[in-house]
Amino acid sequence: MEIKLPINEESERVILGRMMNSINVANIIFEKLEESDFFLSENRAIFNCGYRLFSKDRVIDATSILTQMECDFPQLANYSTVHGLANYYAGVNISIDQYVDILKKYSIARKVIN
Repeated sequence: MEIKLPINEESERVILGRMMNSINVANIIFEKLEESDFFLSENRAIFNCGYRLFSKDRVIDATSILTQMECDFPQLANYSTVHGLANYYAGVNISIDQYVDILKKYSIARKVIN
């Protein structure tokens, strides 16, 4: 029997989109999450690139993320995906902490299963 790993794609998208639009949110995200908390490989790469930019005090936006991805993860660098995430969070009224908690819950569940 194949076990389906728990994933919450919406939380991953919202978190990454808001990371690209707010340094305050980026601070929260990088304090509470790790690359391994993301399930999708492209989202792990985007988080990784965002963190690398953040640690160098660089702007974290779609263009910067994509440029970093082209160097570090060329097979995953996709204009539509990155720019889509940058706009995905629009209209989301839930605090980033709630999305971080949701993502962490799914990440822990996957680790328990594995």
